[in-house]
Amino acid sequence: MSLRIDIPVQRYGPNSTVTGTVTLIGTGDVDVSHISIVFSGQCKSKIVVSRGNNGSSTYRGRVYLFEYTQKLFSGPHTLHSNEHSWPFSFRFPATCGNSHGDRFQPVHHQLYSGSFHDDVSQPLPSTYTLAERGFQTRKSGYVSYQLEATLYKHNSGPFSASQSSTVKELLYVRPRDEAHPNPQMCTFQERFVCQSMHLLPEYATRSLTVKERLLSLGSQKPSASFKLTVDMATVGVCGQALPLYLSAEHDLERSTSPDSPTLLLKSVKVHLQARGAVRCVNDGFSSLFSEGDREECWDEEITISAMETIVHPLPISGRLDLGTIMNLKLGKTSGFSRLDPSFSTFNLELHYRLRVKVAFECGRRSFKADFVSHTFKLLDGEWIGELQHNIASPQATVPDTPAYEAAGPSEELPPYARNPELWTPSPGKVPPTSFADE
Repeated sequence: MSLRIDIPVQRYGPNSTVTGTVTLIGTGDVDVSHISIVFSGQCKSKIVVSRGNNGSSTYRGRVYLFEYTQKLFSGPHTLHSNEHSWPFSFRFPATCGNSHGDRFQPVHHQLYSGSFHDDVSQPLPSTYTLAERGFQTRKSGYVSYQLEATLYKHNSGPFSASQSSTVKELLYVRPRDEAHPNPQMCTFQERFVCQSMHLLPEYATRSLTVKERLLSLGSQKPSASFKLTVDMATVGVCGQALPLYLSAEHDLERSTSPDSPTLLLKSVKVHLQARGAVRCVNDGFSSLFSEGDREECWDEEITISAMETIVHPLPISGRLDLGTIMNLKLGKTSGFSRLDPSFSTFNLELHYRLRVKVAFECGRRSFKADFVSHTFKLLDGEWIGELQHNIASPQATVPDTPAYEAAGPSEELPPYARNPELWTPSPGKVPPTSFADE
């Protein structure tokens, strides 16, 4: 006999209704003590440091965001070889409930110290997976939410399993609060000076002869001073357009060329610079050699869009709408199925910076500019209003169930972790008053 969890919806948001059934299937009879479900969320991190021929050291971080148990069936009772199902309904929490786990200590001796979030009542982070990164030092971690159903047998024999269980992963999305958040535009500028004979009208459209080049060696070349400005967003939404503007301004007072220079845009590349960090406790044998926790970061540059081998006039005292021209959108990118939004929790975090690389030509000379924002907050593509409408759980289709007394679900959904009669923490899981009190 085995258990199966059926849930019509696999994707949830804060306070979404989780409705489904636990079904006992198989042949033969089973003497059941009780059947229960455990709903939990956890953040786990791992750092493996290779020490060559001396092996490796492994550090781990474990935080349980919440963990609650509900009984669906109470025995003892012998269930016969036919299908039995028990319905359940509850709400997905919006914040951490009785979080507990490793006690992290401040890190002062490392070059990078993350801005991890230690509030035990913090909003739940979205489901997240950090695949193993690095070679000498490998980092990995995940945020997951799962529902486990377990059948506990009554008077099981010494050579038979005392319980049978199955697990179902639930995808959780932490949506953004605003439908149309402010992109919070930020301006970056860089000055350039071009000295070239091609700034003169007679040489603007042709190459210099050998004689003209020799004559120009001993003369003062005309110069053009100008300022390149990029206006970029510091807040973006996954799947939505990204505003980006480029402009140039001629500085007449610092220029000696008779006319305003002609600027030709040659290429533009827009990247997201991702920086993540993991935190693990420094315990056991490894604590003999260092103090504080172990933190490691990783960096990755993701290309959002690129325009190369172009010749586009860059207007002086005008503004070029690169966001529209390049059709910039923070959606699927080359090699990436999706972009994870920025977040920070107990032992995992992910942040971004926006980088714009520009190549242009003035007076037949090539120039490059590199603009990087201090921070870029990437919000989830789901808005709280849309999420509540799109993934509202439908009524579960529940087959006829045996008339056994079941402890747990009632007509009114439990307000999650506030009604001990319906939801109770797992044995031994007492909520700390603060993270440091564990």
